[in-house]
Amino acid sequence: MRTEVPQAVRHLMDEAHRTQLQLRLALTEDKVDAAKAKALFEKVQDLRGKRARWRFEENLKRAQTAP
Repeated sequence: MRTEVPQAVRHLMDEAHRTQLQLRLALTEDKVDAAKAKALFEKVQDLRGKRARWRFEENLKRAQTAP
């Protein structure tokens, strides 16, 4: 059973992907800005956590409505 992903969650997924790419790019610089890399890492983790929370809630709803 597929769940339709709301636009807000899709936005989180897209933002996490863009931020992950920014982090990868930041880590390839000759002199890595540790503060910038850590901030990007934290942002990615936060966005992934929000998406995971939504996915958990959807699974919980599905489990509660199952026959």
